Amino acid sequence: MPNKPRIVVSLGGSILIPGPKNEDASYIDQRTFSSLTLLLNELTCTGHRFVITVGGGKINSHYVETLKQMSGVTPFSNRSLDLLGISATKFNATLLWVPLDRAGLAYGRVVENPTRRIRTKKPVIVGCGWKPGCSTDMDAVLWAINVGAKVVINASNIHYVYDRDPNKFHDAQPIETMSWDKLLTITGRKWIPRMNAPFDPIAAQLAQKHGLRVFVLDGRDIPNLRAAITGEKFIGTTIG
Repeated sequence: MPNKPRIVVSLGGSILIPGPKNEDASYIDQRTFSSLTLLLNELTCTGHRFVITVGGGKINSHYVETLKQMSGVTPFSNRSLDLLGISATKFNATLLWVPLDRAGLAYGRVVENPTRRIRTKKPVIVGCGWKPGCSTDMDAVLWAINVGAKVVINASNIHYVYDRDPNKFHDAQPIETMSWDKLLTITGRKWIPRMNAPFDPIAAQLAQKHGLRVFVLDGRDIPNLRAAITGEKFIGTTIG
């Protein structure tokens, strides 16, 4: 069976490490982890290949907030907070990598640098955060450019991109299809570390430059994620 082009999935840490549960900031959603692993086992059997980048989730947020509370008058630099967040992404990515490695599906280790050329017959490459100032959205776009993918699937804890923040505005409207310019009108064009945006605006501008599309969807809905991967109709937003 011929191998298919690699699909890049940006896996939000918020769906894997959602916290809190019983005030446990490190709570891991084992059901989502297991379901995702089973999905990858299934799809790699039909020739699908992946690069999966993993975010920091609530572990990242918990540690960053702890540092901020400890900082006193002089706050820690964004670089320091980013390095802490990168460590969280690597820990989470390794948690995903271990069962995939045991199943013989994963490249030999979690990869940090999304611009590095990887030569492997393994169907899954697992990546984590790379360097300060570079979001995992940007990592996913760089991976797409690296492996020649045309689509990035941004699997997070939201069903759609909305015309404004649904947490603040009850009448916010979901958008099924939008241009990159429309997204940048909503988010602005500047990236602020740890900003709450459906997609990093700097990564969005790079994706626009390279003619990429991004699917934004709820990664906890495994059948819906499967539909997006296999080219079927899915619930979510298509950007680009």
